[in-house]
Amino acid sequence: MNRRLIFAFGVHDHQPVGNLPEVIAGVHERGYAPFLATAKRHPDIKFSLHVSGALLEWMLAEAIETVEMIRDMVASGQCEIMTGTYYEALVPVAPEHDVKRSIAAYTGKLNEVLGGNAKGLWLAERVYEPHVPRILADANVDYTALDDWHFRAAGIGRGELGRPWLVEHQGATVAVCPISERLRYLVPFASVDEVIAHLRKLYRAGAQMVCLADDGEKFGGWPGTYKRCYEDRWLDDFFAALTGSGEWLHVATLGEAVAAVPAAGPAYLPATAYREMTRWALPTESQLRLDDLGPAFGPDGVNGDLVTGAGFRSFFHKYPEVNFFHKRVQEVSRRVEDARDRMGPEGEDIRRHLWRAEANDAYWHGVFGGAYLPHLRRGIRGELVRAEHMFDDYAGTLASEQVGDLDADGVAEITLKNENVVAVLSAEGLAAVEFTRRVPPTVLTDVISRRPEPCHGKLKVGENNRQNVAATIHAPMTAREPGLESYLVYDRRPKRLFLERVFDGRTDVASYAREAATEFVVYSWGRPQRRATGWRAAGRLGPGAPNQLDVDKEIMLTERGLSSTYAFKSNSPELSILGIEFTLNIISELPDYSFVKTPKKYACNGIFEAAAGTEFVVGDCLAEWELVFALEPAYALWHAPIYTVNCSETGYEKVYQGSSFFFWRRLAGRENSFESRVAITVR
Repeated sequence: MNRRLIFAFGVHDHQPVGNLPEVIAGVHERGYAPFLATAKRHPDIKFSLHVSGALLEWMLAEAIETVEMIRDMVASGQCEIMTGTYYEALVPVAPEHDVKRSIAAYTGKLNEVLGGNAKGLWLAERVYEPHVPRILADANVDYTALDDWHFRAAGIGRGELGRPWLVEHQGATVAVCPISERLRYLVPFASVDEVIAHLRKLYRAGAQMVCLADDGEKFGGWPGTYKRCYEDRWLDDFFAALTGSGEWLHVATLGEAVAAVPAAGPAYLPATAYREMTRWALPTESQLRLDDLGPAFGPDGVNGDLVTGAGFRSFFHKYPEVNFFHKRVQEVSRRVEDARDRMGPEGEDIRRHLWRAEANDAYWHGVFGGAYLPHLRRGIRGELVRAEHMFDDYAGTLASEQVGDLDADGVAEITLKNENVVAVLSAEGLAAVEFTRRVPPTVLTDVISRRPEPCHGKLKVGENNRQNVAATIHAPMTAREPGLESYLVYDRRPKRLFLERVFDGRTDVASYAREAATEFVVYSWGRPQRRATGWRAAGRLGPGAPNQLDVDKEIMLTERGLSSTYAFKSNSPELSILGIEFTLNIISELPDYSFVKTPKKYACNGIFEAAAGTEFVVGDCLAEWELVFALEPAYALWHAPIYTVNCSETGYEKVYQGSSFFFWRRLAGRENSFESRVAITVR
């Protein structure tokens, strides 16, 4: 037994576009910097390192000593740099022209800043689809790493994963190191002896190579891991144990492993990601049913390979708001690409904003907040607003109108623009799916709907969470505060502006806020028509309601907002409440940061009702905007803050997403007809 097991070791350090500076600084201080310092004390421990573009930019500005430490280890041969898409766009999901150019640009940046010649690529979130090998080969990538789950989902047995494989598409091949899921769960949570014993078991079974490539945050940035890795010296002990096993174990970079071990293949992998993400992409009901199957269908169960979960694009079905934004980015990217040969240096600036808008973190939700974190959504949406504004200015399309099915949901959207604002209306009822202030860039409609998530049935409130316990982030969670169950409210209607709603006359603001009121839905909208003054549509209240309501609606873009006129006709034997709902993305609900003026002033941190008026002002002090509502005749107001309950790496938490503002009038139990005008202006 004169051979040695090659342990291919890789670390992925990443912070999302839009993340809070204090969060990045904290993870750097407790995770990235001490890991690198520890590794440098053990020069025989070779490893591959991927640092994402947003994090590298932060390091260059705030932690140049860390950059220099990486550069020194690259120069000594201890560290190998891996490239990637510049801001962690998903290779199979982002526009292909952006992916290829961003990989080339980031490879050049890494070579300039850190040295070396990056030939390996970190595939963001290990999201894979069968056409990826062609894209990577065109970007001069030789190898990457994917989870052993990718191979198991293709029917390749666990015993066949002790070497690299080739993936192929249209004649293009890329080598792949299978990442051991077992090692991902052992390091750094099991004892060093247990990890070494597992590696020795693989060696004795005849494996030529085993790969561990995982998030750098697990070495100090996840709950409890700083104490374990550094105060308790787990990482020092682990590196020493690896070095002390040199008779049968060789620690290598991924590039060295691919060069040393002949590849098997080709492997034809399905559209998948790491196992946990394929579960998160399933509908909530399917996830719960899978949990009910028990451990036999878990990662180590006898039937674990039989349930392959869903591909990443299922998140677009699960979260329509994410799908809409993804398609908006694609639409702007296509326009920029079509003009590429005509554009000068401004094209590079526009593309850089688009690459940042394609950063993956706010496009999905799993154990991290993801799409539920407003600051991440604001980060990438702001980049899209900048890119679109710059391109419209270049192309002379600041004032324009477009009709088409932007988000591929079978319903057309009407996009209205001027130099100040952008509005996207659904052809079904002319509610605003998007309302954006161009400068400073702000998407006021960026609110995700509340919907059931698997964790909602698992909430267990206790005095302690795992804040100070070193455990994998996939371990059972607890609530970060008591009473989260009271925030489990689910939306019946999507979050939009100019959304008409009709409730039973006994409804009050509390039942409205909890989505508990009897609601009559406007079910039938005619095809919208373009008029000289705007877009018009007619609708009728749904069948089975105790009243009849006809709606004639016309909406137009104004200099800094939208204005809508209504003609309502009702024949109702019962009292009912008719209103128009606006849901706005507000950064903080706390009284010092947001308000409603009627002229009485209210904070956005509670449920309240305000007397009828013809003007209301909503303000977001942090985002520095005010939205003026002008109403004729007077309407009363119900206000409801929107909280979601979702997962983070530290447990279940509630997150303020924004507020719904419902302007309403009571309809008497008889025939009614009246006209109304509702306008919004951002300033």
